[in-house]
Amino acid sequence: MLLYIKLAWGNLCRALKDFTVYFVTLMLSVSLFYSFNTLTNQAFFVGLSSSTSHLVLRMAELITGLSIFLMIVIGILIVYANVFFMRRRVREFATYLLLGMKKSSLAFVILIENFIVGICALIVGLLVGVVVSQFSSLAVLKLFNSPVERFHFLLVPQAMIFTACMFGVVFVLSTLCATFVISRTRLSVLFRSSFTSDRFKIKNPWITLVLFVVSILLIAQAYHMFSYEVLTANGGGEFLCCTALVVLGTALFFYSVSTAFTQIARAIKPLYYRGLNLYVVRQFASRINSSWISMTMICATIFIALCTLSIGFTAVASVRSQETLMCPTDFIADFHCKDGYQSVQTDKLVSLMAEEIPSWNTTVRSTTQLTSYTLGETDNVYTIANLISDCGLSKEKAIDGAPIDVAVNPVYFVGCSEYNRFRALAGLQPIELSDNEVRFASYPSLADQTDDLAASEKTVTLGNTYHNVRIKQKLKISDLAGLPSNPCSLIVPDAWVHTMKPQQTRLFAQFYTSSKEINEQFSQELAHGNKHKEGILGQNNAYHLRAMNTVLRYELLEGALAIRVTGTFVAVYTGIILLITSAAILSIQQLSELAYMRKSYTKLLQLGATSTCCSGTIFTQLGIWFMLPCALAISHAFCIMKEMDALYRLMGTDAEAKQWLFITAGIVLAIYALYFIMTFVIVRVSVLGKQTR
Repeated sequence: MLLYIKLAWGNLCRALKDFTVYFVTLMLSVSLFYSFNTLTNQAFFVGLSSSTSHLVLRMAELITGLSIFLMIVIGILIVYANVFFMRRRVREFATYLLLGMKKSSLAFVILIENFIVGICALIVGLLVGVVVSQFSSLAVLKLFNSPVERFHFLLVPQAMIFTACMFGVVFVLSTLCATFVISRTRLSVLFRSSFTSDRFKIKNPWITLVLFVVSILLIAQAYHMFSYEVLTANGGGEFLCCTALVVLGTALFFYSVSTAFTQIARAIKPLYYRGLNLYVVRQFASRINSSWISMTMICATIFIALCTLSIGFTAVASVRSQETLMCPTDFIADFHCKDGYQSVQTDKLVSLMAEEIPSWNTTVRSTTQLTSYTLGETDNVYTIANLISDCGLSKEKAIDGAPIDVAVNPVYFVGCSEYNRFRALAGLQPIELSDNEVRFASYPSLADQTDDLAASEKTVTLGNTYHNVRIKQKLKISDLAGLPSNPCSLIVPDAWVHTMKPQQTRLFAQFYTSSKEINEQFSQELAHGNKHKEGILGQNNAYHLRAMNTVLRYELLEGALAIRVTGTFVAVYTGIILLITSAAILSIQQLSELAYMRKSYTKLLQLGATSTCCSGTIFTQLGIWFMLPCALAISHAFCIMKEMDALYRLMGTDAEAKQWLFITAGIVLAIYALYFIMTFVIVRVSVLGKQTR
């Protein structure tokens, strides 16, 4: 036993540089697993309310589920790494067997080596994770708007045990897999494997060039087809078609890029024969020939990580920017106006609500009402398509980035005075509107065109009823608070709405104080009675109202907080793990060829190549290998984010997915740069050693 341990320890010390990438990847994975799985306990030490703590617990459950999924990904990496180390050491294993060591003993030595590496990575990873978790604790405090004074050093034994168990199971399974392969392999196969390597075989150049062009055309066609309409279409047939085109195009790209790259390089003879470029081209083509499937999978992994990070960060920014718009006052009650409805004074609605909510009079400081109207009868209502036609706008441009059927939605009209009363209650500045002037509050594509119409100072006729109407500049996104969630609303003179049909009315209320206790009591009374939906207003036909929805700003902000926190942590957790895994696989693929590369570069040095030239060749070779799948994945993600921007614009938010994509791409490049530098240093030292020529 002691002899096997000494042998395993000596092997690790001798091949320490070969284990660097493997060790760093495991250490980072352990630290991330621990730090993210401490969130459950963080909810208690920050002293959050019961409802908010519940949100954090739900988020922690989600992260635990993600941890299991991501552990499968890490398990695949560990198995792949074990195969790499076996491939690197086949001649060493063959020598042990030739000297008389049993296969079971050799498998036991491999088991000890993996155990030592795993234990060291687990210990170092947990130590790093403890430090990282303190910063994540500060991040939780910031996200929950809690004072920093509540922060203190925290150790979570449950998270440590969970992390150790997860990694322990994966290590045992991967090690058993590796030892099983060794025990079933013959000695002759091991010796023969040490002398074989991937040979560069150029495929039929014309067929491969055609496939390369086809791959570019497939990807370009998918980019051209993909749009917001495809993203939100019912059935998802077009989306699946775009996805299939991208997957097929990406696979064909990596399958054919080696030959295409070689043929193009050969055609540029001055560049091809400069320095060691000929060697770089042939080595790159050889690697791609044997690993185009894994390169396709890595590209897909990077793409998923990019989209996860970008969409997660954009959604968080979008929710943050929409919080005030979604609920500008402490309480909102929405009512649908049924046939026969006549305008109800605000005090009547208030008295009805006071009957159903005992604390209404002591909680609510002031109220106001905002009613939305439509023009025309139900079977001939004035729609967005009619508005576009009356204003002389381009329908194609007006609905750009919006669903195709948005034009059939009715236009909502809101009286200016009533809207200004709401704005005063919400603490906003009033808007000015003269007779025969209207202002648009709509999705950006239509509103942008109305700005051009306002600048021209032309007058229009709306619905053959209102003549010489002048369009004013559209409302800013920050001015849309309180308006109904309709694709297009118009702020119009008060005289207009007197002859229109009411569709929806909103009751807004501000509290004396919006403390946690008051909001929780108000919410309990609201939930306990539930009479505002089925009680007085639901049964009293004199008012012809049907309650649709009630919103407390306190509850809405808590829900938005849950989305922000969950989106941030899930995006970072999933994205970073996937990026680390894909970068590690790329690195391990290159390190698996060290023996062959050492022989090749030794011959190049003997033929007169300088050490500096060889070092530059290694740098170029690794750089192409790392950047090719990364660049293609960023291109795919940019297409997705471009259309996601259209979705966010339609939602009325100024969050830009493309902006976050650039930030995410920076994170990707930073992670890949770390692994690239580690790989380059290991290859440079292993292949060239202390060569100075």
